[in-house]
Amino acid sequence: MGIFTSNQIVLIVSIIFSGILIGNNNTLLTTAMMDIGSKDRSTTSAAYNFIRFIGSAIAPLLATALGENIAPNLPFVLGGIFVLVAIIFLFLNRKYLPDVDGVEDRGGNSLIVKDFMIQNVIKIGPETKIIDILKLLGANNVSGLPVVDNNDKIIDIITSGDIIRYLVPKEEAHDLFYSIYVEEETQKDVLNKRVNDTVMDVLKPKKLYTLSKEDTFEKAMFILSKHHFKVIPVIDNKNKVVGIVSRSDINNNLIKMSLGDS
Repeated sequence: MGIFTSNQIVLIVSIIFSGILIGNNNTLLTTAMMDIGSKDRSTTSAAYNFIRFIGSAIAPLLATALGENIAPNLPFVLGGIFVLVAIIFLFLNRKYLPDVDGVEDRGGNSLIVKDFMIQNVIKIGPETKIIDILKLLGANNVSGLPVVDNNDKIIDIITSGDIIRYLVPKEEAHDLFYSIYVEEETQKDVLNKRVNDTVMDVLKPKKLYTLSKEDTFEKAMFILSKHHFKVIPVIDNKNKVVGIVSRSDINNNLIKMSLGDS
């Protein structure tokens, strides 16, 4: 439309096609906003409609001014630029966007995370040794621990699986060098050295999934099942750890729901 502004057929076809896209997009966005917004649906609806309609109010005036005073194709070109900028902005900030597919309806009597999360969380620092983590995991019968900084803000989470993978010799190590090394030093000696390494030696860069206290039971279950996690940290709006949810918490609540239905 920005290139063939003077061609009426192109404009008519493009307007119809873009109208179809905008109509579908409006429905999808409205549903998404209501799903990931606050529990107060009226506040979410008001905020979303304000953003949407203020753009609709400004656009005709701005487009007319640009088209009449500068160039007829400028409104279309500028609109395309806005769309491109929006795509780039969303992509760069995607880690802050909730997982819409993992959010279920918050209506009814759905549990929220604060109803079943473990509040007395054992936290460790990035310099904690593996041997100490193993002791904590065993003594408290948990499968993962949040790693936090000095301000109690989440850094990552370390699980028993992470530690096992770190302690087990890599397959590619079984070569001539490995054979010579084991002759001089037993595997037990190697493990004894590794258990004195720290959390930061074990952890690898990965996307960190977290929950808030107001997230639904369904969202917690979705994340655990989709990504095969054992535990998920629960954080507040300052990224401080306030709880933890494990597979056993999900299983226990599923059992309660089943018994309640029966």
